[in-house]
Amino acid sequence: MPYRRFLMIGLISLSIMNVAALRAHELFFDDTAGEPVLMRGHDRPESDHGVETVPVSPIEISQRRLFDPEGGSLEAGEPLGRILIRLHECPWTQTATGAVNRPRDEVDAPLGAWISIESIDYLARWTETIFADDEPGLVVAPRVDPFSLGVGRKLRLRISLDGRPASGAVVTCNGRPRGVTGPDGLMNIKLRRPGRQLIGATLRRLPESTDGIETIRTTFLQFELEK
Repeated sequence: MPYRRFLMIGLISLSIMNVAALRAHELFFDDTAGEPVLMRGHDRPESDHGVETVPVSPIEISQRRLFDPEGGSLEAGEPLGRILIRLHECPWTQTATGAVNRPRDEVDAPLGAWISIESIDYLARWTETIFADDEPGLVVAPRVDPFSLGVGRKLRLRISLDGRPASGAVVTCNGRPRGVTGPDGLMNIKLRRPGRQLIGATLRRLPESTDGIETIRTTFLQFELEK
């Protein structure tokens, strides 16, 4: 294997492991009871964590928007296209015993600190305009209709930050790492199973100074793939 390719694979693997260590949970909608309920945790029996979930408290939500299939605000009587949820920014501090949900200056002997910014999109229907090109925040947007694909097919995605391609975003699908985006922010994801699809993207921005606090943005795209 050429040295440059070996080095690149090593750097990508390290980036994935570093982000995975900081992102301890996932956001997802549980719609088994009919109405989607936003949950936090892990909902995969085969994962290292098993099934550990709790509902997200309404006080954690900073924004909730409902879209029609064309990307406009949902009006009464219209079919749902998409649900967007953004959570309030949240400070985290790493200690010798684990991460705590408190600012660095409130923790004894902090080892590191970051601001977590999280969001999720629940996609019920897809059109070419369901996601705007200049969407704010970190966004995972399908470039083709995911509902037209079957198991084993590849889904083309665009990961963007404030409308621009997000380079260096770690991408997962159903909890499994799939790679890191390049300068164009594009990635292909193979859909390996039917049912709930939860595609995540995490973008880590280091502080400009040694005493600064880094920002970790994480977003999820959820939709259902028919069997």
